[in-house]
Parts: sequence; structure tokens; C-alpha cells
Amino acid sequence: MLTSIVESGSSASLMKGSSKRKRTREELEEVKEEEDALKLDRQAFLQEMKRLKEENVKLEALIHDKPVDSKMRPPSMGGLSSKSSQLSSQLP
Repeated sequence: MLTSIVESGSSASLMKGSSKRKRTREELEEVKEEEDALKLDRQAFLQEMKRLKEENVKLEALIHDKPVDSKMRPPSMGGLSSKSSQLSSQLP
């Protein structure tokens, strides 16, 4: 009977549903180590993506006979179709 009154009262939302036990120091250290490992994985992934983008820019420059600049950005997708049609029209 008491639970039905508490569940339907105006303060029912303030009642604590269940208690959580605090994490131990070992558990906290384990979680921190996992987060650090994920951070290193993320950094390695981003570095690899950066390297691949730079390589792509260099290859695009070789295809279009442009000088290779390390700060050069890849062309937009809209420009690729017109350039590819120009290249295909130049082929014998």
C-alpha cells in the first residue's frame, strides 16, 4: 500500500529508483586505460586519413600535370566530371 502512494505522489519522480555502487579505483583505472587506447587508435586513424588525402592530392596533380604543392586541396566533386570529360576528349 505504501508503494502505491509513493509511486503516485507528486514527489514520485524524485525517488531514487536503485542505488548504484561506486566504482573501485581499479575499475576507474581500467576505464581510463580503455579511453586512452581508443584515443590513440583515433589519432592513428586520423593521421592515416591525412596521409591518404595528401597522397590523393599528389596523384590528382600528376594526372592533371599540375605542380605538386603540399598545401594544395583536392578539387571539388563538381569539377571532376568536367575535367574527366576534357581528358576523355583528348584521348585518341
